[in-house]
Amino acid sequence: MEDQIIIRDLRKKQFFQVDDEYLNGYAKHLGLAATGVYFSLCRHADKEQKCFPAQKLIAEELSISERTVRNAIKELIKFNIIQVKRGRRQDQTWLNNLYYLRDKSQWKKPEANNASGEPEANDDRARGKTQQEARGTHVPNKDIHESKDTHTKDTHIASKLAQEEQFDTNTYLKEMWNDKRKHIKIIALFAKAKNTKWENKEQAEVFIKRNLRSAKDLIAYDLEKIALVMKYLIEKANFKWTLETVSKYIDEDLNKLIQFTSKIAVI
Repeated sequence: MEDQIIIRDLRKKQFFQVDDEYLNGYAKHLGLAATGVYFSLCRHADKEQKCFPAQKLIAEELSISERTVRNAIKELIKFNIIQVKRGRRQDQTWLNNLYYLRDKSQWKKPEANNASGEPEANDDRARGKTQQEARGTHVPNKDIHESKDTHTKDTHIASKLAQEEQFDTNTYLKEMWNDKRKHIKIIALFAKAKNTKWENKEQAEVFIKRNLRSAKDLIAYDLEKIALVMKYLIEKANFKWTLETVSKYIDEDLNKLIQFTSKIAVI
């Protein structure tokens, strides 16, 4: 005999609400951790759509680390889904963060949130790949019918420019390091840490432009602190990390994660 199905009673005030639009589009872009944290904030929110649960409490509710909670909150802020404010007590100690759940009309579209102009989705289609590409099926380039003469001419011009211009990555990095603008120094540190090599100035400028937003997010931190985080990621990260990753680790107590025996070399 089958068990009797008892449906949930909506008259009991033991539920919280999440906008359908979040689940229909944003959840797959932000991932499970950010979605779980958002659900936790929705659960704790009052009628004015604000709440102040401790990050430790959220972590315990979801069985994740506090660092994961902090990274998820940064993602929710980036998409303008929540707003965070902090206050101090009279003794100048910090209060818990105060979270405001923004109306969906203020949410940023995921496709417009990447500094490089690419979607920040978790699926292959949003990363610029079609389903055929994700399966390994060859997809012809739309310019495959370009004339052979035009291609040969472009190749010849590119080859000639490469011969005429002698470009040295290390020299360009030193110029970046000597730049008065701090965010340019940060990008130089990142390029050095990733052992980046450029064939010409145009490639270097594309690299700088791609990392501008993340570098400016780190301006408030000391260069030595930024360098230490990069050193930690070089030694410990088992994934492809970026300058944006540095901003996610910058507030961590690295002494608890790794013992540094030497400082990163200055360019």
